[in-house]
Amino acid sequence: MQRLRKTFVQDYFDPSRGLPTFFVSKERLKLWPNFVSKITVASSVSKKPLSNNSKAVELVSTDSGQQLKIPSMPLEALQIDWTLSLHGNEAIATATKHLMEADAKLKAVIEWHDQGPQFEQCTSCFSALARSIVCQQLAPKAAHSINTRLVTLCEKKHAEGVTPAVVASLSASQMREIGISGRKASYLHDLANHFVTGALSDDIIQQMDEETLMAALTAVKGIGVWSVHMFMIFWLHKSDVLPVGDLGVRKGFQKLYQLEALPSVSQMTEIAASWRPFRSLGAWYLWRLNDNSRPFPPLA
Repeated sequence: MQRLRKTFVQDYFDPSRGLPTFFVSKERLKLWPNFVSKITVASSVSKKPLSNNSKAVELVSTDSGQQLKIPSMPLEALQIDWTLSLHGNEAIATATKHLMEADAKLKAVIEWHDQGPQFEQCTSCFSALARSIVCQQLAPKAAHSINTRLVTLCEKKHAEGVTPAVVASLSASQMREIGISGRKASYLHDLANHFVTGALSDDIIQQMDEETLMAALTAVKGIGVWSVHMFMIFWLHKSDVLPVGDLGVRKGFQKLYQLEALPSVSQMTEIAASWRPFRSLGAWYLWRLNDNSRPFPPLA
């Protein structure tokens, strides 16, 4: 079992139990597919309702004195494999089924849309991250054009194209000639240096849990949280990424759940709790709501 993300542990787990323990209602347990394996029934847990609202959110005190915000009782303890991927039709089908059973509003969006995503295969983490830097704050057509020029320039130096060694060998003036600013050139050089020195590699990135990966990639100049979230979803096909800083996702939440204002991080996290461990796909459908070429039917 891979180490679980700290952010998820903070929300739902009691580290004092050794293996992480996830508390979930028996009603919700029926929605989780076979990748969830029950390991033990929660013990020494006192329950105190926070309110009498229909969501039945409760506060649970654990042996370590922590308080966990969880769904309604009774509780079961679960261990979840967070190495899940959204790569391939079977994985997408499993994730889609889970989301449709977990959230009626999201189900309507899924049924309205013709087909699910087809994520690109990531053949090189370095080239994907380099493209992310090149395309920052550019219109799609301009981004594609400049990235194509970078690929061509690198291929002239080496048949393998955009590799750490080749990018490291490019001067700022060479990159400027193909439309890459001096600042972005410095970002690309820093990224290349992380790979050349061995701080990052395709293998290392593939093996990292999401918390460690976020820290490692945001240490590279020019790569922020949003860029890492996009890389996790569209290139690594991580299944449970919720890009709460993305404006499109926030607008999608606001529209689908008829919120008066753009939601906060805590609001989005709470709404999407039932989507776990497939929040990445849920976010993808929220992006579809912003497609003005195909308006979503009026919400009830």
